[in-house]
Amino acid sequence: MRFLNARRRRITIRDALPNHERRIPSVKVTLLRDVLKLGKKGEEKEVSDGYARNYLLRHKLAVTAGSGISLDIKKQIQIGVKQKEKQKREEIKLAAKLAGLKIVVVRPANQQGHLFAAISPQEIVKSLEKALHIFVDPDKIEIRQPIKSLGQHKVWIKVGDTSKEFTVDVKPSVS
Repeated sequence: MRFLNARRRRITIRDALPNHERRIPSVKVTLLRDVLKLGKKGEEKEVSDGYARNYLLRHKLAVTAGSGISLDIKKQIQIGVKQKEKQKREEIKLAAKLAGLKIVVVRPANQQGHLFAAISPQEIVKSLEKALHIFVDPDKIEIRQPIKSLGQHKVWIKVGDTSKEFTVDVKPSVS
């Protein structure tokens, strides 16, 4: 059976249907990475087959759902989630240890009590390692005002959405 449009041109059955009744072929995929405006790693999404073939599969952003690879990926993601939860629990314990703690840092200073260089998060991490044998990521240490003088200064450690406060006591080095 032939279908013709208003200009008497041949069209397919799919073209003859109204827009809401046209069915675009789709495919279920498991995402290997976070894809902007689509989903996060490990999620199973239904996308058009052209998008899947031409972009997601070609750039190795996804695999077709139901394949053995997608099951392995889901297991890896579950393991990763458990590791992240464990790491977060350890960070919370560490922050509880550091809350209210006083750490001493010895640095050379001039007669007025000003340091020759500001104290960085890396130096605070080194002093934490020496004093408590604890390693903290320097990116998690927050210094709101540069530490450039002798005395006690407040420093924060970031744990998830919260910050815990501890004190850094800067003392002059004896030369």
